[in-house]
Amino acid sequence: MRSKPLMASAAARIALCGAFVLGACAAELPLNHLDGQTSAYLREHATNPVDWYPWGDEAFAKAASENKPIFLSIGYASCHWCHVMERESFRDAEIADFLNRHFVAIKVDREERPDVDAVYIAYVSALNGSAGWPLTVWLTPELAPFAGTTYLPPRGDEENPGLLPILGRIESLWRSDRSRIVAAASQGLDLLRTPDVPATSAGPLTSAAIGGAVSALAQDFDAEHGGFGRGSKFPGCPTLTMLARASTRPDIEPVVRDRARAMLRGTLDAMVSGGINDHLGGGFHRYTVDRAWRVPHFEKMLSDQAQLTTVYTDVWRMTADDSYRRAALGILAYVRRDLTAADGCFYASEDADSARIGQDGETERVEGAFYLWTREQVGSALAALGADAAQATALAESLYGLTDETELDGAHVLRRVRTIADAAAGCGVEPAEAPALAERIAAALLAERSKRPRPLRDDKIVTAWNGTMISALARAAAAFGDPQPLADARRAASWLRSHALRADGGLARSWAGGSAGAPAVAADYAGLIAGLIDLFEASGESTWLVWAIQLQDELDARLGDGHGGYFDAPADPKLPVRPRSPFDGAEPAAIGIIALNLHRLGSILSDDRRRTAADAAIDGQAEIISRVPRATCSLLCALDQRLGPDLHVAIAGDAEPMQPLLVVAHAGYRPRQVTVPLPRADPFVSQRVPELAALQATTGAARALVCSGTTCLAPTTDPLVLARQLSEQSP
Repeated sequence: MRSKPLMASAAARIALCGAFVLGACAAELPLNHLDGQTSAYLREHATNPVDWYPWGDEAFAKAASENKPIFLSIGYASCHWCHVMERESFRDAEIADFLNRHFVAIKVDREERPDVDAVYIAYVSALNGSAGWPLTVWLTPELAPFAGTTYLPPRGDEENPGLLPILGRIESLWRSDRSRIVAAASQGLDLLRTPDVPATSAGPLTSAAIGGAVSALAQDFDAEHGGFGRGSKFPGCPTLTMLARASTRPDIEPVVRDRARAMLRGTLDAMVSGGINDHLGGGFHRYTVDRAWRVPHFEKMLSDQAQLTTVYTDVWRMTADDSYRRAALGILAYVRRDLTAADGCFYASEDADSARIGQDGETERVEGAFYLWTREQVGSALAALGADAAQATALAESLYGLTDETELDGAHVLRRVRTIADAAAGCGVEPAEAPALAERIAAALLAERSKRPRPLRDDKIVTAWNGTMISALARAAAAFGDPQPLADARRAASWLRSHALRADGGLARSWAGGSAGAPAVAADYAGLIAGLIDLFEASGESTWLVWAIQLQDELDARLGDGHGGYFDAPADPKLPVRPRSPFDGAEPAAIGIIALNLHRLGSILSDDRRRTAADAAIDGQAEIISRVPRATCSLLCALDQRLGPDLHVAIAGDAEPMQPLLVVAHAGYRPRQVTVPLPRADPFVSQRVPELAALQATTGAARALVCSGTTCLAPTTDPLVLARQLSEQSP
């Protein structure tokens, strides 16, 4: 089973606003205009014979002065098919020569410029019905798109034309039939234009929208394998987060709650045992190319690790299923070992490809080479276990399903096909000895794998993803009672506060090569604010809450639209539209996280202004939520927070005596709860919430106050009483 490009069908043809239009390695050439760029993805293309330009005025001026169309290619460093297109097409001397003579070629790292990517991927998606990366778009010198697709082979054939013949067709049209391209560009702009202020529905949003999303998802749920759809499988963390919340809502039908929980657990179970999970090193790959979660695209993204840590942590809180705790801790171990910089911030990703010695003795980069195993390689690695090697090999083959049927290039992707107990029973290993032997097997295989050339790592620091990772660490620390994740979250937050600011005082989108990048987009503010709120709740340190409030005010000023909504990015007069979208993708829509943050800040600070702002953000998307609820799961999470029943748990006292009460407050899964630590030495919150001042001023033992809505229970100093109060207040 071989990997397919994310948009395989688009590789066969290219649409010109609905109408079809139909090498050898280059010699060493001087560096092109990408020389000196901080992006690892752009640097990869700096030695191409294609005369690439970064997105910017120099390229735009060249296109205008020479009256040439723009060839725009967008990707990211860990994208397998981006590497394939770079090797096949952008090193090809004939293709490079044609591009250089007839087009201005611009290369964009979508992780550095998500605003540029958002505009043009929306165009390609509207044009072709779907889209992905590498994204390939043709623009007029005014940056209006007139044709687009994703991956293209270099030449293709008559039925499926490749890049070079399509370039030839477009160049011919530009030269001899410009009116068609002008018309196509006009249609392209029409596809991108949306109203400045989204329309709202007549009626208020209720929990019926959440129940409707669950029912819609059930129609697409793969009951046999978990996940959604019958093709490639993505984790879909915004969807999983919404299902977890829906499974606890008291005002939707019990059968709907049960269905939400079944889909949630069915997906998480399939992922944790499947090939998408790195069973040796921890962490999850981005997606699988098959419906059974067997064969992944092997890139590992920080954003996925962060979101999945939170999902597995939350569902462990809900179910006490230890496989979920182990999955979350495995992710954290991977991130700490392989994606954490020396100063505490987190790198963006690891590549899908890694080096392998080919049959000709030359080094080649192959997708998944670092992760794949033959049976012979497994047996050789386990020989290190000495007298136990034979039993270990038998257990490993049974546990990981190592048979003569392989998954990729004659090798296996490791996946758990049976439990340790069942695997042991089938190969004569004593049940009591099997768990320890399974751990030794994994350790031996990991040690052997560590000798292989590692996938390349993108050392870019993305603010949004670091914020989401801070959130995951803080929540894991609170749930598991482990101080290490909390320390890791503090270090990362401190680094961002020192480095992720631009000269104008605004937040930066990314950091690479020793400098801050483009201005932050809404997702950066939203992700970091969420992380800081979680860090405050876990640590009781108001410095993080103070910064979250400052960032929220800055987000409102910089990206608010004046009507209760938010743009996804700062204004860029060069782009044909200013992007904003309520729809989730691999990451949640920024507007959903913003609305949830506002509600949480409003609850912590008893601030009706923040709650009203959250309501406006949700209600501004009410029509879209009602029409396509399953595509707006992050907004549904914010709606769930608004609908309640909410819990406000304030715990006051000296730092150490507060801990037993905080342990209780953090136990269990109560997604609509905010926890407000009030250390006596830190009066920030109580100075802003007079109702809490008396609680914090009380001397003696630490005490907790539980409130729901406008009703508060009697304060208690007893963790057992607090546990009972929380249980009685939870649905």
